[in-house]
Amino acid sequence: MENKRLGAQDTVCGGGRYDGLVAQLGGKDSPAVGFSMGLERLVLLVKEYSENNVSTENELDCNFICLTEDSVSYALINAEKIREAIPSINLKVNLQAPSANSQF
Repeated sequence: MENKRLGAQDTVCGGGRYDGLVAQLGGKDSPAVGFSMGLERLVLLVKEYSENNVSTENELDCNFICLTEDSVSYALINAEKIREAIPSINLKVNLQAPSANSQF
């Protein structure tokens, strides 16, 4: 996901399949997926939209979907950081999502 309002560093999040990467690093050949998200960039983007009264069709939300127990602490810690930086944000942390597809 990219947004041109961030300038040269416009990627907010991204990911994909990494099949074969574990084998390249010396481990057992395994299918894999991954993603990363720049929380600082997300905070900058939300501030930009709120400070400049940029109109959006829908209310701006952030939704953390926790599909594993390991992701819960990550989501709670980072949700708190975002809420501290942007008190007006409508942010949801779903701790019991059966699947990502069920959230949309």
